[in-house]
Amino acid sequence: LLALFLASSALAPAQATAPPDGASDGIDEGLYSRQLYVLGSAAQKKLQTGKVLVVGLSGAGVEAAKDIALAGVAEIIVFDPRPATLQDLSSNFYLTEQDVLEGRSRAAASAARIAELNPHVKVRVLEGEANADLDLIDRGGADVVLVADQTLEKELALNQAARKQNRGFVSVGVRGVFARLFTDLGASHVVTDPDGQDPKPLPLASLSFASNGQQGVELDVELAEGERHSWSPGHRVHLVDLSWSSPDAPRVKNGSSPLIGEVLRSRGPGSLVLRLSKADCGAQTLATRLKAGDRLLAGAVVRPKSEQTVEVEFSSLEEVLKLPAADHRPRRRAPKGQRLPPRRPIRLAPIVPCDWGKVAPGRVATVHHCWHSALPAMSPAQSLEDFQEAVQSATENEIRTCLEEEGGEGNSNQGPSSAVDAQVVAAFHHCCKGDGGAALAPLCSFAGATAAQEVIKALSGVFHPIQQLLYFDAVEALPSPLPRDTEPKGDRDDGLRAVLGEAGRALLASQRLFIVGAGAIGCELLKNLALLGVGTPPRNDTGKVHEQGLVVVTDMDTIERSNLNRQFLFTPHDVGRPKARAAADAVVRINPQMRVLPMELMVAKHTEHTFNAKFWDSLDGVLTALDNLDARLYVDERAVKFKKVLVDAGTLGAKGNVQVVLPPPAATETYGDSVDPPEPATPVCTLKSFPYKPEHTIQWARELFDEHFRAFPEAMATLKRLMEEADAEERSTDTLVERVLEFGETEKGDATETALLFQTALETVQTLNQPKRNAAGTARAASVWAAKELQRRFMDDVKALVKEHPETSMDDETGQPFWSGTRRFPRLLELNEESDEQVAFVMSAARLKAESLGDASAVSPKVAKDALREARKARSAPPRHPAVLAKSLVEASRSVKDGGSGRTPPTVLSFEKDDDSNGHMDFICSASNLRASLYGIPPTDMLATKRVAGNIIPAIATTTSAVAGLSCLEFLKAKLGKPLASHRNAFLSLALPLFAFSEPMKATEFPFGTLEDKTFTPWDTLDVCPSGDGDHPTLLELVQTIEAVAGPETRLTSLSLGDRILFADFPPFNGAKRLSSRIYPDVLGEDDNAVEDGFVDLEAVVILQAGTGSDSEGEVEEALDLPPVRYFLKATPSATKINDPAARREPTDKGPEKHSKVASRDRSRGWNRGVTGWLSRRVSAPSSPTKAP
Repeated sequence: LLALFLASSALAPAQATAPPDGASDGIDEGLYSRQLYVLGSAAQKKLQTGKVLVVGLSGAGVEAAKDIALAGVAEIIVFDPRPATLQDLSSNFYLTEQDVLEGRSRAAASAARIAELNPHVKVRVLEGEANADLDLIDRGGADVVLVADQTLEKELALNQAARKQNRGFVSVGVRGVFARLFTDLGASHVVTDPDGQDPKPLPLASLSFASNGQQGVELDVELAEGERHSWSPGHRVHLVDLSWSSPDAPRVKNGSSPLIGEVLRSRGPGSLVLRLSKADCGAQTLATRLKAGDRLLAGAVVRPKSEQTVEVEFSSLEEVLKLPAADHRPRRRAPKGQRLPPRRPIRLAPIVPCDWGKVAPGRVATVHHCWHSALPAMSPAQSLEDFQEAVQSATENEIRTCLEEEGGEGNSNQGPSSAVDAQVVAAFHHCCKGDGGAALAPLCSFAGATAAQEVIKALSGVFHPIQQLLYFDAVEALPSPLPRDTEPKGDRDDGLRAVLGEAGRALLASQRLFIVGAGAIGCELLKNLALLGVGTPPRNDTGKVHEQGLVVVTDMDTIERSNLNRQFLFTPHDVGRPKARAAADAVVRINPQMRVLPMELMVAKHTEHTFNAKFWDSLDGVLTALDNLDARLYVDERAVKFKKVLVDAGTLGAKGNVQVVLPPPAATETYGDSVDPPEPATPVCTLKSFPYKPEHTIQWARELFDEHFRAFPEAMATLKRLMEEADAEERSTDTLVERVLEFGETEKGDATETALLFQTALETVQTLNQPKRNAAGTARAASVWAAKELQRRFMDDVKALVKEHPETSMDDETGQPFWSGTRRFPRLLELNEESDEQVAFVMSAARLKAESLGDASAVSPKVAKDALREARKARSAPPRHPAVLAKSLVEASRSVKDGGSGRTPPTVLSFEKDDDSNGHMDFICSASNLRASLYGIPPTDMLATKRVAGNIIPAIATTTSAVAGLSCLEFLKAKLGKPLASHRNAFLSLALPLFAFSEPMKATEFPFGTLEDKTFTPWDTLDVCPSGDGDHPTLLELVQTIEAVAGPETRLTSLSLGDRILFADFPPFNGAKRLSSRIYPDVLGEDDNAVEDGFVDLEAVVILQAGTGSDSEGEVEEALDLPPVRYFLKATPSATKINDPAARREPTDKGPEKHSKVASRDRSRGWNRGVTGWLSRRVSAPSSPTKAP
C-alpha cells in the first residue's frame, strides 16, 4: 500500500516458504483452527491474499507486524531505516544488543524473526530512504499500510497518499504510558460481519397472526423456553424450517425458502413482533394458515450474516484533526418551569471512548493536543512550560471554535466547561523527552495488537473498525512524583529507565513473579516482563545473581502445531516440547539477563508440597494465563490465602478481560467473588431423543465415542479383574455369573442396556478367543460390528421412540402436539450400502474398533458396504436375558484363559481432537451428521464439529497480546504502590470495538460473629497460636478461644481441616478424651503441610447459642459469619494466644461436659446447622478457605 522508498530501493525477501501438505481448501486448518473459529474461512481466504506495508518497527510497530504475520496474510513489507538503539530494546522484542552494536536497521533486524512466525507469510524489507509517498504506494503494492511512531507530517502525507489509491490506513503511536490509534479505511468500507458471532437459529414456541397492515403482515413471535434474542427494531431476520399441523394434514413443511421479516418491536428477550412484506407471496400464505387456525409444529428465526452487512465511512486524518476533540460549551440551566431549546450539534473529532474515568472534555482535549499540537513541534530540550503553552494554545482555539458554534444560544460569560489537565501535560512531556521518547512495553503490546486487528478488519471485512481515533493512557502507572533519575546508562534498560526512573527499573528487576500457564497469554506475559526487566537482578563480582529477581512459569502441557498461530515464542521445531521450557528458552533470547525457572506442574491441591507456603511467601505477585475455571479459582484461593497480588487475564475470540485482585490494604474482591454463572447444560432427554441443534448431535456423538472406546474397554478390564479374582478364590461359575450380573446392572442400571453390554462383551471375547487374524479379517469383523451399531443407534432406537410417540400424538401435560416446539419428528432410516453417510460411519467406527482390539487398520468402502449389505439381509434377533448373556460371557472368557489365543482385551482410546490422522473426529463427525439427518438438522463440517466436540476456545493473537499488556500494566501499578483508584479491571472486544475499564470493587465485608462493630473480608483470617511455652494447647482451649473471639453467646458446632472433622458437637468428636488432646500433633496429626507451612487453615462453623434469640423457642440455629481459623504451630506476634486467659471466655459448665451436654440437648438443631451444613458445602461446592462460612 504505501510504498515508501526510492525508485532504486531493493526489495529483500526475508523468507518465503511453500505451504505444508495437508492444507484444506487453501487454508492450513491445522495451524489456523482456533483463528478460523473467530474469523471464519471466507475471511481467512481474504487475509491470505492481502499485503501489508508496515512503516516503523518501533515497539508498537513490531507488535503489530508480529500479530499480522500470525494471522496469515500473504505478504508483509517492512520499512524502517533507523538504526536500532539501546532504548529500542525495552519495547522491540526482536532487537538484540548485537543488532545495536552492528548498527543494523530496525527493519532488517526484525524482518527475519517476523518471517519465522509463519511459513505461509512472505516478509520483505524495503531498503533505502523514503521517496514521494504516492510513488511509494504504487510500488509497494500493499492493500493496507500501518504506520507506527512516525512524525505527524509523515503520517498526514501517507494517509493522503493511501486515500488517493483507495488503500486502508492505520497508524499507531506510543510514548511512555500514552498510546494513540487512528483508522481510515477509505470513504466507504463494507463490513460483512460486525461482531464475529455465528448466527444461531432460535427455535420458536409459537407464531401467531397480529394484523395485516399497509406495509405487510405483522406476526407475534414467541421463542422456545430458555432462548433469547438480542435484536432491535429494524433488524432483518429469517423464518426458517417452518412446519404446520392442519385439519387436513398432520405435518406440512413451509418450503425451503426462508420468509424474510423486519423486527418491529422487541417485547423482551423471548418475544418480538415481526413484519413480513406484502409482496412476499409466502407471507400471505403464512397469514392465511395462521388465520385458519393451523398450528406451528416447528420452526426457527435467525438473523443471518447476509442481513448484518454495514457500510462505514471514514474521514482523512487531516479532516479529523480540524475538528474539536471535545464539546467545551458550558452547561445550560433552564429557568424553573421552562425548557431550553435544543442545542445546535457540533461535529466533533471521532474519538472512541476508552476509560470512562478519563472522558472529561478538558482531559480528552489535553491528550488530543499533546499528540497533535505539542508533540509535533517538540524539540528534545523543550521545557515543560513551553510544552504546556502549546497545549494550552491549541485547547483555547478549540474552545473558541465551540463557543462560536454555539452562536447566540450560549452564554460565553459562563466560561468554558473544561480546562487543560496539567497532570496529563506533565506526564506526556516526561514520556517524550529525549530522542522521540521511550515506550513502555505493555502499552506497545495493547496498542500494537489493537492496530493489527484494524489491519485484519481492513483486509477481511470482519468486525467493525475503530472510528477513528482511540486514546489510551496509564498516567496513574507513573511514579509519583515523576522520576528524575532517568539519565541513560548505556544499557538495554535505558528506555525503561527513561519512563520509570532508575528506582522503578530496579524495583521491577528484583520482583519474584509466578506465571501460571505458558500458552498464548503466558507467552505474551513473559515477553512483556522481559522487556520490563522483571527478574533481572544485578550480579556480583563473582557473577552470582541476587536471590530476589526471578520469574517462575509453570505449564504441564506440551506444544501442538495449532498453538503456533498464537503462541509466538514457539516454532515448528518446538512441537512436542513442554511449553514452560520452550517459553523460558525463548524469552531469555529477548532479555538474556532474565532469570526464568520453568516447571511442568499443575497448580493444584496435589502439588501443594511444591507450591507450599515457603514458595508463596517468596512471591511478589501472580499472573494467570489459564483456560479453565477450576484452575483460576484454585490459584485465586491460594493468592488470597497468602495475600499476594493476582492479575488474571482471559480471552474468548476477539473478547478479553483482565481482573486485578489486590490484598489489603486495598482488599479488592477476589476472582471467585465475581465468577460468571455456568453455561446451562443440555437436558439428557434432548440429547438422547429430541435434538434440534447441531451442538446436540455433536455432543451425542462425542458421548458415543466415549461409550465405545473408553467406557467399554474399561468395563471389559473390570470383568477380566472379576474373573481373575474368582479364579484366585476358586469360586464357582454360578457365583461368578452373579458377580458379573451385579456389575452390569450397577454399570448400566437398565436391563436392556445391561444385556447390550454383555452381548458386545461376549462378541469381543469370542473375537479374542480366535487365532489372531490378519488385518483384512479384523476390518471385516469390526465393520460387521459397526453396521450392527448403526442399525441399533440410528434405526431401532428411533423406531422405538416413534412407536412410543407417533407423529400425531399429543403431549399429556400441555395438550399440544407432542412433536412441536423444539421436538423434531425424526425420519425413519433403513440400512443402505449406497448411502455415503452410512458408509462413512461404518468405516470410521470399524477403524477405531479394530484399533481398540489391537489390529489397527483402515477400512475400505467396499468392506463397509459389504457389512451394511450383510446387516440389511440379517434378521434382528430378540434381546437375550442379561443372566443368560452373563453366563455365556463367563464361559467364553474362561475358554480364552484355558486355551484361547491370549490376546489382550480392548484398549482405551483417549480422545484427541487435534490429530486428524487418528480417526477420532472422523467418527464423531460422521455419527453426528448421520443423526442430524434423522432430525432435519443441517450437517456440520469437520472444523465446526471439532470445536464443539473438543470444547475448543476460539482465539486470535491480537486479543491475547492486548490483554497481556493490560495485565502487566496492572502488575506494574501494584508494585509501585498505587492506590485502588489507580487500578483498572478491563473488558474489551476488538470486534465491536469496545474498551471498558472500571475500578476494581472492594471486597465484600461480612459481620464478624456477633460483634456489631467488627467485620471481615475474604482476605482475613482468625489467627491463633500457642502462647510460646512450647506446649500446644488442647482442642478444648482452641474451641473456647474461637468462641470468645467470635463474640458473646456463640457456640462452635464444627471445626474441620479440609475434608477431615477435628471437632463437632456430637460423639465421638466432642468426647472428653478428644477435647483434652493437644492440637498438635494429637488432633492435627503429622500433617506435612502444617509442618512445612508452619500453619493450617481450619474452617469453623459457629452458631448463636440456643435460647439467646428473641424467639428462641423452636428456633433454627443460624450459622454466623467467621473467617477461616489459621492455627500457627509457633507463637506469632499478630495472632491470638490460645491459652492466654485474657483471650478466652470461660465456660459456664466444665469444658468437655459443656460440649457433650449441648450436643445432646440440641442434637437435631446442632446436626442440622453444624455438620450437615459442613457436609453440604463439600457436596455442592468446592472447599474454599478464603470464603466466609
